[in-house]
Amino acid sequence: MKMCPYLTFDGTARDALTLYARALGGELAEVQRFDEMPESEGKFPPEVGARLAHGQVRFGGQVIMVSDTMGNDPFPGHHGFNIQTNWDTLEEAKTAFEILSEGGEVIMPLAPTFWASAFGICRDRFGVGWMFNSD
Repeated sequence: MKMCPYLTFDGTARDALTLYARALGGELAEVQRFDEMPESEGKFPPEVGARLAHGQVRFGGQVIMVSDTMGNDPFPGHHGFNIQTNWDTLEEAKTAFEILSEGGEVIMPLAPTFWASAFGICRDRFGVGWMFNSD
């Protein structure tokens, strides 16, 4: 079994997906707007049709999936979870931490701990929490 986070955004899914691909060294896959889905012609107003119906970033044999809401209900934001990442090298962890925390919030700076060469927590500019662990 593999687990795959599926994150929902309120019109910023494509930007988040692009950021995650850059931070995680991944590639975008299966990026599709609502108005690009089969048989979608005329089914969505332009402001909904331009939103991301589904997208993936693939990296290291793993996947993060994203989509936008259709904008019908108020978006509650992201809370109550962090995406935990484990890095082979401290340099990789530092690079990803810097990219993901830019424009967001550093909750705990990446620093040595008793269990790892570094650990840190940030929230990206889209409100998604990330935890970093480097061995």
